[in-house]
Amino acid sequence: MQNYKLSVLVPAYKEYENIKLLLPKLILTLKKYSRNFEIIIVENLVTDPRYQSLIKKNNKKFFLKKNNIKIINRKPSDSYGDAIRSGIEHLNSEHTVIMDADGSHDPIYINQFIQKYTTGNYDLIIASRYVKGGYSNNSLILKALSIILNKFFSLTLKLNCKDISNSFRFYKTNQLKSIKLIGENFDIVEEILIKLTIKYQVKILEIPFSFNKRLHGKSKRKLLSFMFSYLKLLIHAKNIKSKNFF
Repeated sequence: MQNYKLSVLVPAYKEYENIKLLLPKLILTLKKYSRNFEIIIVENLVTDPRYQSLIKKNNKKFFLKKNNIKIINRKPSDSYGDAIRSGIEHLNSEHTVIMDADGSHDPIYINQFIQKYTTGNYDLIIASRYVKGGYSNNSLILKALSIILNKFFSLTLKLNCKDISNSFRFYKTNQLKSIKLIGENFDIVEEILIKLTIKYQVKILEIPFSFNKRLHGKSKRKLLSFMFSYLKLLIHAKNIKSKNFF
């Protein structure tokens, strides 16, 4: 039995300063929808001890239950792929939003996710930088690389969406938990979309979204690792319809 209406999964590698700013805004957004939610912050292998006092502070300020906000550790490594897999294992809800911890994803878009889901027959809603009205404030090299990769994968794999690499999405939790994910890094974002499309023929909606620069710290998305992970996904893409891939 699902205990929550909505889970928000936030992979966070050494992002305490950003999480501190994100949590109050995220909580206020979710409370407009329902008090029946959970926020799962997926920390690195060793948890920053400051999180416990931060959670207590927000629980008291917003009159939350003890388990509304959870901190878990990604396993078995510190990779982004393991953060996503670890978080999915802990989901206990009807629907899930996955978003970044660094401030690049504004929680206000969750309102649009919920509104579009309740008024339309959609399985997956994507905050898209590349539909009309969308925007990316990323560096020129990452923006150019993202556009090229998005167009290439969309055409090659015949995916009916323009932004396949933004992780800010609204899912049906049962679908998300049903697929086997193997991506090690940020390529897991595309892997999720590809597998859900093949397995469920998901009906997708893209809403215009403005991608912001991170608030504090440096990006964990290193260019060489970023390119290598996508190259691996491309190599495996031709086998994506095999049974073992799920």
